[in-house]
Amino acid sequence: CHHVKTILKYMAKIGIYCGSFDPVHIGHVRIVKESLKQYLDKVIMVPTKDYWDKKMNYSIDERIKMIHSLGIDNLICKKEYTVFDYTYELFDYIKKEYPEDELYLILGADNLLKFDKWMKYEYLLTYPFIIMKRDEVDIDFEMRRLNKTNYFILDSEKIDVSSSEIRGIKDKEKIKGMVPKEVIDKI
Repeated sequence: CHHVKTILKYMAKIGIYCGSFDPVHIGHVRIVKESLKQYLDKVIMVPTKDYWDKKMNYSIDERIKMIHSLGIDNLICKKEYTVFDYTYELFDYIKKEYPEDELYLILGADNLLKFDKWMKYEYLLTYPFIIMKRDEVDIDFEMRRLNKTNYFILDSEKIDVSSSEIRGIKDKEKIKGMVPKEVIDKI
Protein backbone atom coordinates (compact mmCIF):
# COMPACT_ATOMS: atom_id res chain seq x y z
CA CYS A 1 0.00 0.00 0.00
CA HIS A 2 1.47 3.32 -1.05
CA HIS A 3 0.73 6.46 0.82
CA VAL A 4 0.26 9.46 -1.38
CA LYS A 5 1.30 12.73 0.11
CA THR A 6 -0.65 15.68 -1.13
CA ILE A 7 1.07 18.98 -0.84
CA LEU A 8 -1.40 21.77 -0.65
CA LYS A 9 -0.20 25.22 -1.53
CA TYR A 10 -1.62 27.75 0.86
CA MET A 11 -3.79 30.28 -0.90
CA ALA A 12 -3.05 33.65 0.67
CA LYS A 13 -5.79 36.21 1.11
CA ILE A 14 -4.54 39.57 -0.16
CA GLY A 15 -6.45 42.82 0.21
CA ILE A 16 -5.97 45.68 -2.21
CA TYR A 17 -6.57 49.06 -0.62
CA CYS A 18 -6.47 52.06 -2.96
CA GLY A 19 -6.81 55.68 -1.95
CA SER A 20 -5.19 59.05 -2.02
CA PHE A 21 -3.50 58.50 1.38
CA ASP A 22 -2.71 62.22 1.23
CA PRO A 23 -1.59 61.95 4.02
CA VAL A 24 -1.90 58.50 5.59
CA HIS A 25 -3.94 58.85 8.80
CA ILE A 26 -4.97 56.68 11.75
CA GLY A 27 -8.16 55.58 9.98
CA HIS A 28 -6.12 54.08 7.13
CA VAL A 29 -3.87 52.34 9.64
CA ARG A 30 -6.87 50.93 11.51
CA ILE A 31 -8.38 49.56 8.30
CA VAL A 32 -5.10 47.83 7.38
CA LYS A 33 -4.50 46.39 10.85
CA GLU A 34 -8.09 45.19 11.31
CA SER A 35 -8.16 43.66 7.80
CA LEU A 36 -5.00 41.73 8.61
CA LYS A 37 -6.27 40.70 12.01
CA GLN A 38 -9.76 39.67 10.91
CA TYR A 39 -9.48 38.36 7.34
CA LEU A 40 -6.27 38.77 5.37
CA ASP A 41 -2.69 37.54 5.14
CA LYS A 42 -1.39 40.63 3.30
CA VAL A 43 -2.57 44.10 2.37
CA ILE A 44 -1.37 46.01 -0.66
CA MET A 45 -1.82 49.78 -0.24
CA VAL A 46 -1.86 51.72 -3.49
CA PRO A 47 -1.70 55.52 -3.48
CA THR A 48 -3.65 56.93 -6.41
CA LYS A 49 -2.66 59.59 -8.92
CA ASP A 50 -4.21 63.04 -8.99
CA TYR A 51 -7.91 62.91 -9.75
CA TRP A 52 -9.62 65.30 -12.14
CA ASP A 53 -11.28 66.87 -9.07
CA LYS A 54 -8.49 66.42 -6.52
CA LYS A 55 -4.90 67.64 -6.53
CA MET A 56 -2.58 65.82 -4.14
CA ASN A 57 -0.44 67.66 -1.60
CA TYR A 58 2.14 64.88 -1.51
CA SER A 59 3.76 63.07 -4.44
CA ILE A 60 3.32 59.34 -5.01
CA ASP A 61 6.88 58.82 -3.73
CA GLU A 62 6.17 60.79 -0.54
CA ARG A 63 2.98 58.83 0.10
CA ILE A 64 4.77 55.52 -0.49
CA LYS A 65 7.40 56.59 2.08
CA MET A 66 4.58 57.38 4.53
CA ILE A 67 3.13 53.90 4.03
CA HIS A 68 6.53 52.23 4.42
CA SER A 69 7.20 54.24 7.59
CA LEU A 70 4.26 52.52 9.32
CA GLY A 71 6.30 49.33 9.77
CA ILE A 72 3.23 47.06 9.57
CA ASP A 73 4.03 43.40 8.90
CA ASN A 74 2.48 42.03 5.70
CA LEU A 75 1.80 45.51 4.30
CA ILE A 76 3.04 45.94 0.73
CA CYS A 77 3.35 49.17 -1.24
CA LYS A 78 5.17 49.32 -4.57
CA LYS A 79 5.45 52.20 -6.98
CA GLU A 80 4.73 49.88 -9.92
CA TYR A 81 1.15 49.53 -8.62
CA THR A 82 0.50 53.28 -8.89
CA VAL A 83 0.64 53.52 -12.69
CA PHE A 84 -2.89 52.27 -13.38
CA ASP A 85 -5.79 54.59 -14.12
CA TYR A 86 -8.48 52.13 -13.04
CA THR A 87 -8.85 49.67 -10.18
CA TYR A 88 -9.76 46.79 -12.51
CA GLU A 89 -6.39 47.24 -14.31
CA LEU A 90 -4.59 47.05 -10.98
CA PHE A 91 -6.45 43.85 -10.08
CA ASP A 92 -5.50 42.29 -13.43
CA TYR A 93 -1.84 43.14 -12.82
CA ILE A 94 -1.76 41.89 -9.22
CA LYS A 95 -3.64 38.71 -10.17
CA LYS A 96 -0.80 37.89 -12.58
CA GLU A 97 1.70 38.50 -9.79
CA TYR A 98 -0.24 36.35 -7.30
CA PRO A 99 -2.11 33.84 -9.50
CA GLU A 100 -2.71 31.26 -6.75
CA ASP A 101 -3.96 33.74 -4.16
CA GLU A 102 -7.35 35.24 -3.45
CA LEU A 103 -7.67 39.00 -3.93
CA TYR A 104 -10.04 41.22 -1.95
CA LEU A 105 -11.02 44.84 -2.52
CA ILE A 106 -10.81 46.93 0.65
CA LEU A 107 -12.96 50.04 0.65
CA GLY A 108 -14.93 52.40 2.81
CA ALA A 109 -18.71 51.99 2.72
CA ASP A 110 -19.09 55.48 1.21
CA ASN A 111 -17.53 54.10 -2.01
CA LEU A 112 -20.48 51.73 -2.41
CA LEU A 113 -22.86 54.60 -3.14
CA LYS A 114 -21.23 55.25 -6.52
CA PHE A 115 -19.56 51.90 -7.09
CA ASP A 116 -21.64 51.21 -10.20
CA LYS A 117 -19.97 54.28 -11.78
CA TRP A 118 -16.50 52.72 -11.50
CA MET A 119 -14.94 51.55 -14.76
CA LYS A 120 -15.68 47.82 -15.26
CA TYR A 121 -17.31 47.65 -11.82
CA GLU A 122 -19.04 44.37 -12.76
CA TYR A 123 -15.62 42.73 -13.02
CA LEU A 124 -14.60 44.07 -9.60
CA LEU A 125 -17.83 42.66 -8.14
CA THR A 126 -16.43 39.17 -8.78
CA TYR A 127 -13.86 39.76 -6.04
CA PRO A 128 -14.79 39.66 -2.35
CA PHE A 129 -14.98 43.03 -0.58
CA ILE A 130 -13.83 44.05 2.87
CA ILE A 131 -15.79 47.10 3.88
CA MET A 132 -15.19 49.69 6.59
CA LYS A 133 -18.45 50.95 8.04
CA ARG A 134 -19.62 54.53 7.63
CA ASP A 135 -22.57 55.73 9.71
CA GLU A 136 -24.49 57.13 6.79
CA VAL A 137 -24.28 54.01 4.59
CA ASP A 138 -26.50 50.93 4.83
CA ILE A 139 -23.97 48.35 3.61
CA ASP A 140 -26.43 45.47 3.32
CA PHE A 141 -28.80 47.61 1.24
CA GLU A 142 -25.97 48.70 -1.07
CA MET A 143 -24.79 45.11 -1.47
CA ARG A 144 -28.31 43.99 -2.42
CA ARG A 145 -28.50 46.87 -4.91
CA LEU A 146 -25.21 45.68 -6.44
CA ASN A 147 -26.40 42.05 -6.29
CA LYS A 148 -23.28 41.14 -4.28
CA THR A 149 -23.07 38.51 -1.57
CA ASN A 150 -19.33 37.92 -1.07
CA TYR A 151 -18.39 40.73 1.30
CA PHE A 152 -17.16 41.19 4.84
CA ILE A 153 -17.71 44.13 7.14
CA LEU A 154 -14.78 45.09 9.35
CA ASP A 155 -15.59 44.85 13.02
CA SER A 156 -14.00 48.09 14.11
CA GLU A 157 -14.81 51.40 15.72
CA LYS A 158 -15.44 54.20 13.28
CA ILE A 159 -12.66 56.77 13.18
CA ASP A 160 -13.85 60.23 12.29
CA VAL A 161 -10.82 61.62 10.48
CA SER A 162 -10.19 62.43 6.83
CA SER A 163 -7.17 63.28 4.73
CA SER A 164 -9.03 66.33 3.37
CA GLU A 165 -9.48 67.67 6.89
CA ILE A 166 -5.80 67.03 7.72
CA ARG A 167 -4.60 68.76 4.53
CA GLY A 168 -6.38 71.90 5.72
CA ILE A 169 -4.38 71.99 8.97
CA LYS A 170 -1.02 73.71 8.64
CA ASP A 171 0.20 73.29 12.24
CA LYS A 172 1.81 69.85 12.76
CA GLU A 173 0.92 69.97 16.46
CA LYS A 174 -2.80 70.03 15.60
CA ILE A 175 -2.64 66.82 13.55
CA LYS A 176 -1.17 64.73 16.38
CA GLY A 177 -3.60 61.94 17.14
CA MET A 178 -4.94 62.04 13.58
CA VAL A 179 -1.74 60.99 11.81
CA PRO A 180 0.69 58.30 13.00
CA LYS A 181 3.90 59.68 14.48
CA GLU A 182 5.94 57.95 11.76
CA VAL A 183 3.97 59.83 9.11
CA ILE A 184 4.23 63.19 10.90
CA ASP A 185 8.00 62.70 10.86
CA LYS A 186 7.83 62.26 7.05
CA ILE A 187 5.60 65.27 6.42
